[in-house]
Amino acid sequence: MRSKQQPNTSHIPFNRPTITGYEQQMMNDLYQNPGYFRDRHFHKLCGELLKTWYRNSNIFLTTSCTHALELAVELLQLQKDDEVILPSFTYVSTANAVVNCGARPVFVDIDPASFNMDLSLLQDAITDRTKAIIPVHYSGISCDIDRMRKIIRNDIPIIEDAAHSFLAEHHDQKLGTMGELGCISFDYTKNVSCGHGGMLLVNDSSCLAQAEIAYEIGTDKAKFLRGEKDFFEWAGAGSKYALSELNAAHLYAQLQWAQDITQKRLEAWHYYLNNLSPIAEEHNLQLQNIEATFHYIPLHNSTYGQQTGRFIHHRGQDNTQNISQRMIRLPLFHGITREEQDRVIESIKSFYTK
Repeated sequence: MRSKQQPNTSHIPFNRPTITGYEQQMMNDLYQNPGYFRDRHFHKLCGELLKTWYRNSNIFLTTSCTHALELAVELLQLQKDDEVILPSFTYVSTANAVVNCGARPVFVDIDPASFNMDLSLLQDAITDRTKAIIPVHYSGISCDIDRMRKIIRNDIPIIEDAAHSFLAEHHDQKLGTMGELGCISFDYTKNVSCGHGGMLLVNDSSCLAQAEIAYEIGTDKAKFLRGEKDFFEWAGAGSKYALSELNAAHLYAQLQWAQDITQKRLEAWHYYLNNLSPIAEEHNLQLQNIEATFHYIPLHNSTYGQQTGRFIHHRGQDNTQNISQRMIRLPLFHGITREEQDRVIESIKSFYTK
């Protein structure tokens, strides 16, 4: 008699970073040509490729999206007690960029349909101290920037937190290119990654000169590299925002396959969508060795958020808190197999058919 086949109980991670197979080749190329570090060889290659998608933006590769957000806020030259509006449902990096320069975050509740900022609350959040708005395109779903522009004053700049949104579009326009500034992540959890990395998109030419100085540790090195000066010197405030050449080499290997990576992840998402309607509870999934995770703790309910900011919401509603308590994220990454997805799907279905 045949023995009964044992079910597969191997661990399914929430995320498995993409490997194209060319990363090691790029690393070897870098170490065999030490001058690439000085010349930013892979920085330039990444920039050329990124420019084919973000044609009208000035691109600055950064050590992380966190650093990109901090650089973006620095360019606005905010003062103590200036206010910046952002959704409460976002990672702490968005808020830290604000408080690190002495400004105050104003947290806005989210729309439960999109998990983006509820724009019906935006007018209530604006005061004479409002100096910027940072909408977050949650999971690559676009916040309605056109509607936002109609609500706000013309002098309030928009910094798009497009950390989740590399190559995502809204009405044929790339997310991250609709505001004055945009920030994108290449963290290890993202579709395209280099371990830790990010990108600042400068879409407003009036910010460009200052961005070049801040990016180059406060020097005018960009002018020197373009041959506009015979030397470079300290020209303003700045920091070491630039992505390392090692990370840039890894990123270049991924960028060459970015559209294929994105397409495969989209196919995996559609497979879930076509097989699931309800959301299972986290406890049930983890019992079956599937790593389903929660996401953000609402910033307005955090200890530091209560000290530094205020929360704008409709009376009797707190969609951010409600969503954060109910939502889990399922394993979804470029290399996820149908077998792994089927296990996740069956785990959820079995919970609802008990």
